[in-house]
Amino acid sequence: MPNITAVGTYTEETPGFEMLGGSREVRTLLFSSGTLPTTLQVVYTDDAGVDHALEGGAITALPTSMVLDRIKRPVKIVVTGGSPLFNVSGA
Repeated sequence: MPNITAVGTYTEETPGFEMLGGSREVRTLLFSSGTLPTTLQVVYTDDAGVDHALEGGAITALPTSMVLDRIKRPVKIVVTGGSPLFNVSGA
């Protein structure tokens, strides 16, 4: 269960966040514990290289979960502002 303790963008290439890679399987991201940043979103990148928030991708309270239903593209967790301190795990 990796912790997020800094603002930034977390991808499947970030150690511990491999669960953000694309998959033909249904996956769930579990967000728990701690302090939310100013903005926390789960996004994907389109074919033109532009990031877009997933429907329901804005996380506004902890704990919560998000189901990724066979999303073949990798997703990113984008953390901006504040002093984040929470964890994310894949289920």
